[in-house]
Amino acid sequence: MFHKIFVLTILIVLNYACKTNKSKELTKKNNGINQKDCLVTITNQTDDFLKNIDELQNYKWDSVTKKATINLANDEILTITRGGCIHFLVAAEFQLPKPISYKNDSIYIFDRVLWITELVDDYKYTILKDAIKSGAYETVTNKHITTLVFTNKALKEKFYAITINAKENTFSISQFLE
Repeated sequence: MFHKIFVLTILIVLNYACKTNKSKELTKKNNGINQKDCLVTITNQTDDFLKNIDELQNYKWDSVTKKATINLANDEILTITRGGCIHFLVAAEFQLPKPISYKNDSIYIFDRVLWITELVDDYKYTILKDAIKSGAYETVTNKHITTLVFTNKALKEKFYAITINAKENTFSISQFLE
């Protein structure tokens, strides 16, 4: 079981890293993405999902990377990704101005994750809240990255994960929609 979770965690991290690097490379080359290289239609990926969320109205949308950036209180930065080329992903990443770790800051991490997943309709907020409350997740730690992989069937099917990167002072919640 641990081996499966570890492999899943690695795949999620690598997929996110590959998308980020590929997006940066494509942006540098031609300031866009060639739709014919994508498995997911990217032309209709917009910021519409954020427009009616009052708490997030100060966002800046990047139509190339499909990311919204929001400056929050206490010098935190929230980046919400919704889109993709190979897989359709929804992810919310919090960048903090101070060190963070799962061991010391799990309550804060869970509070922030639940806050954003309640606001963004793509997430299964109630199921996620229950899974966090009941501890229905497994923890995988590798050096400075801790990933929480959910064992609830509905969350598992969408590859829900919370990833805490102590080196980068970030934590995120992600899921695949397609």
